[in-house]
Amino acid sequence: MTGHRFSVLIFVAAVVTAVSAYFLSLPEASSTADRLSRRRDALITQYLMYKTAELQDFKTLKPVLESALERSEYDPQIAVPVGFIYFHEGRQEEALQVLSKMERHPRGELLRFVMLARPDPPDNWDSVSVKDWIDAQLALGAYEILNKERESAEMLVQIRHHENQARGYTQIQWLIEVFAVFGWGLLLSMYFSQRYLKLEGKEFFKLKPLYLPVEHLFPFYGWYLLAYLAISFAAEFALPGQPGILRRIVSYLPAMAIGLILAKRIFFHSSRFPMMDSLGLGNLQMKWMNLFQILGGLAVLYASYTASILIERIWPFPNVIDNTQNRAIIEDPIMGSVLIVFLCVVVPCFEEILFRGLIFRLLLGNTKPWIAILTSSLLFMLMHPLPAWPQIFAIGCGLAIIYYRSANLLISIWVHALWNFTALLMVMFGIM
Repeated sequence: MTGHRFSVLIFVAAVVTAVSAYFLSLPEASSTADRLSRRRDALITQYLMYKTAELQDFKTLKPVLESALERSEYDPQIAVPVGFIYFHEGRQEEALQVLSKMERHPRGELLRFVMLARPDPPDNWDSVSVKDWIDAQLALGAYEILNKERESAEMLVQIRHHENQARGYTQIQWLIEVFAVFGWGLLLSMYFSQRYLKLEGKEFFKLKPLYLPVEHLFPFYGWYLLAYLAISFAAEFALPGQPGILRRIVSYLPAMAIGLILAKRIFFHSSRFPMMDSLGLGNLQMKWMNLFQILGGLAVLYASYTASILIERIWPFPNVIDNTQNRAIIEDPIMGSVLIVFLCVVVPCFEEILFRGLIFRLLLGNTKPWIAILTSSLLFMLMHPLPAWPQIFAIGCGLAIIYYRSANLLISIWVHALWNFTALLMVMFGIM
């Protein structure tokens, strides 16, 4: 077997292992349940946004409710919220029609009790945890009918908490949309500027390619991905029951060292150029004008993120994350500091050096720019969990474009760090 074919075989084996690892750890029917859970959360958030609007026209909301029921085939996860919304809007007959078409469910029976359509609440109804605004509203209605004032007051606090979360989510979504519009404008400006300067015989993008043998990329990435997966499995076995982010920290640091060692051995073992200079880390400078590049880069990243949302709608693996444990880690002074340093310093620096400084520039020296952007983003995507692939691929494209335009690796590192930091803030404040 030739060296090139062996390299491709290692790369394919690594990718197959990464995908298989996800499916082996996927519980049965979790994909459908997660998808319904995400639709339920989106429906509740949309209704809360509707309630805060100045002009409330139920005619605009009803098609959304009917579509949600049809898509879920009257699954209780969707039918109960829809039935409650009808009841909350004073349409009790329509709420009862929804409940009559769904299978019997404890939450559906509790809604009947709140609507006074049955004399007693279902058995053990108050032993189920309150997960969202609908659950809290149902519990509040039941407690008020049963004249339990203390429990009613607790539910009111939870309801206000969920409403504040929805309000914060709405504000964040508005800011993201503003940034994304600005980012799309910058992308269009880059495209037309590049086309114009190309006609003038000039070059718009200043980044210098890295002229190394592209056939070395397959063994490097394949061995690195296999090593990363092996270390991740070992961390999961050694730290059972621990939050996923802690296992990732433990596995990421040795994998990072292995990645740098592999890069040195495979690409630079006989090179006369210093490795750090070749990876884009030589003579880096930051000036005040770079702040505008960082803000513009962040806007480009949000534009890329909005593009990924369209793909996620048809992506069969919902990216649903329970951040309860992560929120507890962030709120701890010591572990929170470690997590911030890890996600906002270590991860951005290493991933930008590896995927933009090495892989993107190497591909740029061997193929067309758009192929280099897409391929480096594809390899960046494969290092992340399968449900997040659309989002990670889009972010990878955005970071590659930022580095291609700025020719300064510090810019893409800063943008990557700010992206991770804003995600941490959203988790901390309960918006994610």
